Amino acid sequence: MRSFIGELRPPGISEFGLGAALDGYIADLNRRRGPDTPVILVDLDDGAEDLPEATSITVFRIVQEALRNALRHASANEITVAISRLDGHMRLEICDDGRGFRLPDRINDLAEQGHFGLIGLLERVDHANGEIDIRSEAGNGTVVKVVMPVTGEEDERGEDDQRRLGRRPSVDPIGIA
Repeated sequence: MRSFIGELRPPGISEFGLGAALDGYIADLNRRRGPDTPVILVDLDDGAEDLPEATSITVFRIVQEALRNALRHASANEITVAISRLDGHMRLEICDDGRGFRLPDRINDLAEQGHFGLIGLLERVDHANGEIDIRSEAGNGTVVKVVMPVTGEEDERGEDDQRRLGRRPSVDPIGIA
């Protein structure tokens, strides 16, 4: 139960930041999975360390789901997670050198094939008003790229930028691929 609660609310994220929460999560994965755990490398740029809590939690959960999928299905030796912040957007890239898979033509096919992790990942990104690009090929691993707006930054009046503007933020899909 404690592990489940920790996954819902990553310990230390508000006190120590996203990097520390990811380091703790990966250390826990290594403890639980033992020597069969692939090497997991995290590259977090300086701008990604001082995110609003809401964005940090969303990024953490997206990375968590992507790692879970890679650990369950990829048979990878190495997984890399790169997180950067630029112009009010977060960019995430999770790559593995695993066996890859064939992406279905329709999202509903994922549920029919029992791939609920990918559906959860897509839903999290959509909920964050982001864009996602998943590329995978049998024998060549998988790359998941996400671009999403940084939310929760307040202006001097205490209003969130996107709420104040009364619109859903747009993301340039060109920057994803």
